[in-house]
Amino acid sequence: MGLTRESGHWPLDTKDKFQKKFPNANIVFLDLPGAGKFYQMTAPKEISQYIDVIRNNSLEHIENGYPNVILGTSLAGVVIAEWSKQYPDDFQRLILASSSFAKVCGIFGRAKVSIVPRMIEILFTKDLEKKEKRILRVNSNSHDKKKNQGRINRFVQIQKQRPMSRRSIINQTLAGKKYRLDGWSDIPTLLLGSKKDKMVTKSCLLKVGNYMNAEVFMHEYSGHGLPIDALDWLVDKTFLWLLK
Repeated sequence: MGLTRESGHWPLDTKDKFQKKFPNANIVFLDLPGAGKFYQMTAPKEISQYIDVIRNNSLEHIENGYPNVILGTSLAGVVIAEWSKQYPDDFQRLILASSSFAKVCGIFGRAKVSIVPRMIEILFTKDLEKKEKRILRVNSNSHDKKKNQGRINRFVQIQKQRPMSRRSIINQTLAGKKYRLDGWSDIPTLLLGSKKDKMVTKSCLLKVGNYMNAEVFMHEYSGHGLPIDALDWLVDKTFLWLLK
C-alpha cells in the first residue's frame, strides 16, 4: 500500500478475491520500510534505498521462469517503478494504482492544492481515531458510515500493534516527493486511477500512463485508495489485463 499504509490496510478479503481469479498464483503481501513488519525500522529518505530492504525480504517469492507480477498503490507504485529499473528481470508485469511521479507531473498534479492542509493536519494529529478518520477521508469517497467506522477501527488497531513513527512518515513523504523517474523500461505496465481522486489529478495520471506507455483505466468515483472503494474493479481490471 502507499504512504503510511502497510499490507494490513488491504481489505480483509483481498487475497480471496485475487485467488479466485488466479487459483494457481502465489499471492504475497509486501511492506515498505517504516511500516508493517518493518515498523521498527526508520524509513529511508531515498526511494532507491527501499528496494534492498523489500527485495531481500521477498527473493524467495521471485521465481525464475515464472510470470512474476507486482502491484503497488500510490507511493508503493513509485517504489516498484524504481525496483523494476534496478532489477528488470524480477517482474514480467507491473501494475500501478494511483501513483504519480515528480518529473512527469507538476507538484499540484501530484497533490491538489486543497489536499495539502489536510495532509499537514494528519501529520500532527495525535489521537489515533481522529488521524485514521482524516486519512480515510483522503483515501476514500465512500459515504457508508458503518463500513467506514469498521475500517477506522481496524486501522487504529493496526497502528496500535505496529505504530509507524512520525520520522518514518516524514521520510516516506520526502522520498516520494524527491524521486525522479528518469526513463522507462519496456516491461508491460498497467496504470489504474480514479477520476475522483482527491489527491492526484486525472491529467497527472494520464501523463504517467503516456510516459510509461502503459494501459490506463480510470474508475468513475473511487477515492485515492482504489482497494478501499473499488477492490472488485481493481481485481477485474488486473485479471483482464493479464489475460492479454
